[in-house]
Amino acid sequence: MLAVGKECGGTLNDVFVSAYLRAAYRLMQCDKNDSLTISCAMDLRRYIKDIDTIGYTNHTNFMPCTVSRMGDNIRETITELAKNTKKIKADEFNGLHGLPLLNVAYWTMIYLQAELVVKANYYNANFAVSNVGRLGGESFSFDGHDIVDAFIGGSAKYKPTTAVLLYTVGDRLTYTLPLIGNAEDEAIVEKLFDLIEDELRSI
Repeated sequence: MLAVGKECGGTLNDVFVSAYLRAAYRLMQCDKNDSLTISCAMDLRRYIKDIDTIGYTNHTNFMPCTVSRMGDNIRETITELAKNTKKIKADEFNGLHGLPLLNVAYWTMIYLQAELVVKANYYNANFAVSNVGRLGGESFSFDGHDIVDAFIGGSAKYKPTTAVLLYTVGDRLTYTLPLIGNAEDEAIVEKLFDLIEDELRSI
């Protein structure tokens, strides 16, 4: 998958998001010529100069991963998605644009007012992906032994919001989607995963 991503000018993340996009088109029976977006979590710690601090918190924002149409095949989708995400990544303030607005809200209003304004203007993307990346190496070594497998659940969402979490151990990519719902919702998620796997196999 990584090699295909490189051939299409993208990353492993672009490959998975493309498969997810195409699966969503199929699952929802969208018009193949409509645009579709999946939000991808990005780590804002890249902007912190001194990361050697006490404590650990969630410094993330979301980057839109958009295609203008489904494309005739997954490679076409990967190529367009990679091109679009490269433009967004070229922005030196990528992921930071909302922070000044939050600062103004909380400095110019009382807390309760600011909370209401922020909640009225913030929403969770219906489709989101968070890529933890490759697990292994010294940080995950136990007495000199690297990990061979892992399970990370990610955040559970209420429908219609979903958040797929990706991580890689060795040469295996794993993705999970915790969802708060009923048996019918579970069947829909299973169908989505089947479609994602179908798209990945088509590579």
